[in-house]
Order: sequence, then structure tokens, then C-alpha cells
Amino acid sequence: MTTMNGDITRAIELDTMEVQGAEGRTLVARLLRWDVENEVTDDGRSFYTEIWDRGSFANTIKRAEQSNRKWPMFLNHKRSEAPIGAVASIHERDDGPWMTAKLSNTSGGNDALELYRDGALTSVSIGATVLRSRRVERAIHRMEVAVREVSMTPFNQLIGADIMALRSHEAATSYLDELDEFLKNRKT
Repeated sequence: MTTMNGDITRAIELDTMEVQGAEGRTLVARLLRWDVENEVTDDGRSFYTEIWDRGSFANTIKRAEQSNRKWPMFLNHKRSEAPIGAVASIHERDDGPWMTAKLSNTSGGNDALELYRDGALTSVSIGATVLRSRRVERAIHRMEVAVREVSMTPFNQLIGADIMALRSHEAATSYLDELDEFLKNRKT
């Protein structure tokens, strides 16, 4: 396992064993980092400062769990094209919201998987509707959002929005347990 600046990098292998027939199609990613200033743009011309508040995903996660809903995964927010997979879960953690997603065994999912393995798609981006926000000095704080979709991208707009690992299977312990154990034992 390797670390960079105290963060987990995509070089970490969360799997501890191989399973016969493992597909290797489950992505683990952090969607963003809490309480960090991000210079973002919606139109490619004008930029503003955005900060995502801890807890801003709580209600969208709760609604998805209650309805057993998954979020679609696209490539570069191209919602006019078929999804490349589905986000199975999002969990709020101390450093930001984390997700697992399964890339579908379709031409789009297979292409995205190959581009990830080649190092061309290493980040994620969320498509969300902002339900509550507030301005504090020069920054807009995102207080509550409803996630619509997640996309694989070649680079991130939000700090920390990176694919961290590709799992070959769902182990007996969850990736959150494995991640907690790694973070607890790492040297900072």
C-alpha cells in the first residue's frame, strides 16, 4: 500500500484474496473532501469558490436507502448516453462522502473499465441538485444536495474526487471496514 500526503491513493489494493470468477468491476471512490475550498465553474468561463459541508449528503443517502435506489454512473456527465454502471452506495465519512459503484458489462462499461486500468479515467464527478446552500464571505457552502448521478472523468473538479481502488469482489468485510483499518494503521 502506498500513501501520498496522508491520503489513500488508487495504488491501494483493498482486496485481500482472489475469488474464482471475480469480475473486478467495483470501483471505490471518494466524491469530494469536506470543508475544502474548491474553485469551480458551471460554464467553463466564470469561476467561484465552493465548500461542501459535512452532512450535505445525509438526506439523499437516507432517501436512497429507504427506497433501495441506486444512482446511475455516466462517463463525463453524458446523460444523453446509456449509463456505464450504477452507484450501489454512498457513505459519509470524516474526510468526505465515499461510494462504491459497479461498472456494467456493456460496451460503455467495458470501455470505461479499460480506460481506468490504462490510467485515463482516474476521477469522479457528482451531478447533484443543490437543495440548501449559504454564502459565507466569498464561498458558497453546499449544505444539502440530492445526488442525481456520478460520472467517471479523466480529472476532478473537486479536491479529493478520486477513484481509490478497483475491487475484484465483495469481500466478507465491507470496503468501509477495510478502509477504517488501513487509516487506523497508517503512518502519518
